[in-house]
Amino acid sequence: EASTNDRFVALELLKNANVASNFVLPSCQDTGTAIVLGKRGHQVLTDGKDDEHLSHGIYDTYTGTNLRYSQVAPLDMYKEANTKTNLPAQVEVFGTSGNEYNFLFMAKGGGSANKSYLYQQTKALLNPKSLMKF
Repeated sequence: EASTNDRFVALELLKNANVASNFVLPSCQDTGTAIVLGKRGHQVLTDGKDDEHLSHGIYDTYTGTNLRYSQVAPLDMYKEANTKTNLPAQVEVFGTSGNEYNFLFMAKGGGSANKSYLYQQTKALLNPKSLMKF
C-alpha cells in the first residue's frame, strides 16, 4: 500500500516526465558537468581554439535555456562555489583520420562531484584544524 508521500513523489515524477516528453526541459535538471567528446579528422582545419569555442556554446546553452546551474568549482583547499555558468566543461578532442569533426554531447549530473571519492564527510571537516585532525 502506497503512503501519501509515495503517491506525492510518484505524481511529481509523472509530471516531470510529461514536461520532459515535450523536449523543452530534461527529465532531470541537475545537468552539472557538460561533457563533449570530439573526434577531429586530420584534414579538418580550425584556429586551434576548439575547447574555447565549445565552451562558449555550452555557456550560451546553459544561460539561454532553463537548465539548472549546478557545477561546483573549488575556490581554495576548503571552499567551493557554484560557477553559475556550468563551466568549466569537460572537453576532450581526439585526432582521427578523415575530413569530419564528430561530437558527442552529454550532461552529467553534478551531485556526485560534490563529495569526496574516498570519505563521505560533511563540510564541517573542510577547515585546516579539522582536516589535519582527521
